[in-house]
Parts: sequence; C-alpha cells; structure tokens
Amino acid sequence: MSLQWGVVATGSISTTFVEELRRARGSELVAVSSRSLERAKDFAGRHGARRAYDSVEQLVADDEVHAVYVGSPHTHHAEATRLTLEAGKAVLCEKPFTLNAEEAEQLIALSRSRGVFLMEAMWTHCLPAVRRLVDLVDEGAIGPVRHLSASLGDVPPGFRTYRMTDPQLGGGALLDMGVYLLSFAHLVLGTPDQVGATAVIEGGVDLATSVALAWDGSAERTSSTASLATSMVAGLPNDAVVVGEQARIHVPANFFNPAGFAVVRPGQDPEWVEAPYRGRGFVHEIEEVERCVAAGLTESPLMPLDRTLAVMTLLDTVRDAIGLSYPVEG
Repeated sequence: MSLQWGVVATGSISTTFVEELRRARGSELVAVSSRSLERAKDFAGRHGARRAYDSVEQLVADDEVHAVYVGSPHTHHAEATRLTLEAGKAVLCEKPFTLNAEEAEQLIALSRSRGVFLMEAMWTHCLPAVRRLVDLVDEGAIGPVRHLSASLGDVPPGFRTYRMTDPQLGGGALLDMGVYLLSFAHLVLGTPDQVGATAVIEGGVDLATSVALAWDGSAERTSSTASLATSMVAGLPNDAVVVGEQARIHVPANFFNPAGFAVVRPGQDPEWVEAPYRGRGFVHEIEEVERCVAAGLTESPLMPLDRTLAVMTLLDTVRDAIGLSYPVEG
C-alpha cells in the first residue's frame, strides 16, 4: 500500500516536493490545499493530484490522505501541523519547523500524546553523504572534533520583494538559511554550552547573521567550537569543515545537499568519499517517512523531535542575542 500524501501550500518548495514524490518508492500525491482554490486547482492539475481544497481543514479531513507535507511560510507551519496531527495524519513539516521553540514544543507534545508521526523536513540529515559523515565522526576516523565551520549565503532573485524580507512571514537569513547551519552543527556536536551572535538587521529581518558556538570539555567529550555565517545579501562559500585532532572533513558547496566529501589528513592527498543522492535529494526524506510510518514509528531516528526542539531553542537564543523578533509573536 502506498503512502498517500496531501500537500499544504503551492509555492516552489511544494513543487519540488511533489516532483520528488514521483521518485519515491511508495508515495502518491492525492490532494493539495491553498488559501486560493484557484491556485490549488492549478497545482493539482499540473502535478496529478485528484483533489484541491482552499483550507487545511478540508485537506486533513480527506480520508484518502495518510500524510501531509506542510510547505507554507514559516508563520503558518504551527497551525497547519496542529490541524493535521489532530486529524491523526502523519506530518512532514518544512524547516524551520516553527517560528519559535514554544510552538515546536507544543506540537511535539501533541504528536507524542496522540501517537502520530511528526518530522521536520530537514532533508540534509537523510542524505547518504551526511549519514556517512556522521558515521565517520562517531567512529573516531578524524579524532575528537575540535572545530566546525559552515556558511550559507545567497542573494535571492527579486530580493527586495522576496518573502524573506517580510517580518510578517518570519523573514530573514537566520530562519530560512541559518537553520541548516545550526542543525548541521547540532547533528555533529550536539547542544552547545555557549552561544553568541551578531547580525545586520534591516526592515525587521536579519540580512546577515554570524553565530559562534562552544562546547565545554568533559569526561564524555572534547571541548570544541563552531563558527557559522548566513547572509541573504552576499554569496558565501556555502561549504562546511569538520576539524578533528587527526584529520578534517571538507564538505564542498552546497554542504546541505552533498554528493560526497573529502577527508583530509596531514601529508596525504585528500580522500574523496562518494555518496550520491537520488533525484534532487528530497526523495530520501520522503522514503524515511514511508519507512517510519510503515514501521509504526511516531518519529524518525534520522531527524528526531528532540533535535528539532534543540535547534529551535538555539534559533531563539540567537534571535535574543541579535534582538530579532516578529510582529506575529505578539
């Protein structure tokens, strides 16, 4: 039996998602919702969905929908996810998972109390190369990790009218791109003990943010640091480096969807580790949802809810440090 999907919102990220659904082993698009029925019908016609709705409530009431992908702007994630969980349907919610940690905590509690599957769509963590990188670090292949650096920055087309500049939609570089950086650092090193940040804020959103993290040494781990930078006014290298005491791993641009990485040891030629992904990469997270739902799991071991909450808490901490808040938060 295939996993039958409903999709919330009809933007570019939802288009990519449904294109990837066709490549997944056991998924099918059934329905789509939008605030505009006309847009929903157009999207359904272009992508082969059988039904179109103008509300999330109608979508989640569809008996043929087993799982819902939430691809709406950040500020609408929490409401769409809550409605879906209350309807007993599995949810894959785009990043950032919510606007803040409080919303995330409420949704996670609801998922666990209802026993309904919930996962943040941090597709990077499901990619073969990233999984292999984590395995090498955990195996001690580069020695204890001492530093991690990563950047993600680009200048979006139509920047000044782009949704990323709208504080009402949770715009800014941090939530849209910086979430990848913090999630990657947390994947490799866990929750940091120290967090510092600086930013350039204009029009109620951050144009660029730099974050410094530190992990205190203990009997269980070595002390380490991280430097992260995100920008929507400058093209950055968009790579990542994980530095261990014995070697380092370099993930070239774009680090969030790598097909491989280099292990660099002193005095030796770099060793390239090949680990390609299928399609545009989203197919791996889709198949992870398929696998988890088929197994009766309520969360993914590749993207556990505790990590999602920890990253949302980090985002809140960074926002506090740079003085960034959104009108919709009251």
